[in-house]
Amino acid sequence: MVKASACISLVFAVLASPTAWGEESLILPPFAWPVAGQVVDEDDGRPCPSRHEGIDILVPDGTEVRASFDGTVIYAGSEVPSFGNLVLIRHDGGWVTVYGHNKELFVNRGEDIKIGDVIARSGHSGYVARPQLHFEIRNGQVPVNPARYLELLKAQAPELP
Repeated sequence: MVKASACISLVFAVLASPTAWGEESLILPPFAWPVAGQVVDEDDGRPCPSRHEGIDILVPDGTEVRASFDGTVIYAGSEVPSFGNLVLIRHDGGWVTVYGHNKELFVNRGEDIKIGDVIARSGHSGYVARPQLHFEIRNGQVPVNPARYLELLKAQAPELP
């Protein structure tokens, strides 16, 4: 079986292109939390076919998933089975955020996104047993564990009707 990280790398290689700032920026943009929920480890009680980077955040099924920062959607689909319905957003400076295991996707490749835009609804698509969001931050193709920056990520207020 192909590892999920290899699949993500393939998606990056096919869809990503250099940004105006270049791929080597090491200054973390002011990313925001994509959802409010409990951060859990990678073990969801089922055998994991591959190790993945990033964090899993437990949320109720159907929770709004918001863009962590302004950017452009470079992938929205379900061709990486372990992540289910997946969104990748490219940000200035070569940064990319990854949002996996969604129930519904509300964005398409090429769409410009602003911080806080609802991009998906959480679910349990892919190789998970309970509703959650898999969230990654990458610099180019190199994963950066969001857990290192959790205190730096700012919370987003939900939109009220």
